[in-house]
Amino acid sequence: MSNQDLVLLERLENGTAVVTLNSPKVNALSTQLLGRLLEVAEELTATPAGAVVITGGDRLFAAGA
Repeated sequence: MSNQDLVLLERLENGTAVVTLNSPKVNALSTQLLGRLLEVAEELTATPAGAVVITGGDRLFAAGA
């Protein structure tokens, strides 16, 4: 899995950005995942959203949170 796939960014038509932690099993807050999360935050700073929703997988939000 590439770093791009660890955190997904989806922009909805209503101006909301949905950030999904996508590191299988438990979304462990690894160095790679946190680095990608920072990249996504920088993208959102450059092109702001009206609201940001951060979500995890089906079982839990994130291990180590």
